[in-house]
Amino acid sequence: MLAYERRGNAFWRIDSSCVPVHYSGTGGIFACVLTGSLLAGESVAVSLDKAEHFCTLLACTTFGQGMSAWQGAVLER
Repeated sequence: MLAYERRGNAFWRIDSSCVPVHYSGTGGIFACVLTGSLLAGESVAVSLDKAEHFCTLLACTTFGQGMSAWQGAVLER
């Protein structure tokens, strides 16, 4: 993932694990974690890292449970 912050003219590249499936809802979840972190006063870099790690863990957990991609990401067991 690549990100840019105009204030400070900073770029970030965040690498993450790849899960070989797409889950509905992960984009919204990413946006919620990112926004919540920014509103809590975290920097853009820290907020992006938190959102990426949360969504990667979510996708890996969902994939590990053998859930169908059409069911979306699993937030509860």
